[in-house]
Amino acid sequence: VIATIYDRGLFKSDFVVIHIFLAMYHEQRRIYHQIGMIINQ
Repeated sequence: VIATIYDRGLFKSDFVVIHIFLAMYHEQRRIYHQIGMIINQ
């Protein structure tokens, strides 16, 4: 029972962290793209 709770908790927290990192990475790329467009003009 302890292992099941631990695995579920670990999976859930890892999923949240990965989701946050992906969102931050995507936002950063979008910002860099906008800056690049401004510089290229």
